[in-house]
Amino acid sequence: MNLLEIAERRGPFAVVYMDASPDTEDSAQPWDLRCRSIRERLVTAGAGQGMLDQFDRAITDSPPGRGRAGRLLILDENTVHVDEYLPEPPAREVVRVSALPYLIPLLPQHAVQQEVLDTFAAEFGREGGLAVTGLGATAEALRMANVDRLLIDPDRLGDRTVQVGADRAQVVAGPDGPASWTAGTAPHQTCRADEALPVAALLMGAEVTTVSGGLPSEDGVAALVRQR
Repeated sequence: MNLLEIAERRGPFAVVYMDASPDTEDSAQPWDLRCRSIRERLVTAGAGQGMLDQFDRAITDSPPGRGRAGRLLILDENTVHVDEYLPEPPAREVVRVSALPYLIPLLPQHAVQQEVLDTFAAEFGREGGLAVTGLGATAEALRMANVDRLLIDPDRLGDRTVQVGADRAQVVAGPDGPASWTAGTAPHQTCRADEALPVAALLMGAEVTTVSGGLPSEDGVAALVRQR
């Protein structure tokens, strides 16, 4: 799966990150009820009929398996862009209709996490090191195409939002865009940071890693930058 190709697509998207585990041997009814509830939440979130049709088709074509699993669906009015089974169910179910895709469940973690955190700690601990922390500093580095690797702790980032420019690689943590933005790239929408930051990083060629703890950042965002 090419995350960059997904990041380059234009929304809106319907995103469902759900528990795809069967509950019991007689799991058809619980599964049906689960899917019906998610469909209702999609309607409430503003999903169009095309999105609902794509969701219904994906659920019908691929019922739950036998073991514990999560499932991520990213779709629009015309097609399902991602239908991925993941090793574990999400800690919290996600049902959204957004301008940007929610890619965090697909990002690398575990195996590379400690190595990345060790590198970040070394850079953060030395004078002039190639590390920045916090949503504001990280967004500025992304805007300047100066991020080599974005680090996100999703639990600490939570529901924070950013301003997103017309080219989507331009993000700002505050309510207003910087004076250097031209009219063509001025922020035109408020988006969730957990969607906007990975998309911006991928569009500028950076790596993205999710972590669980270990970042010296209250908002769960940091980056290894290319230069000071």
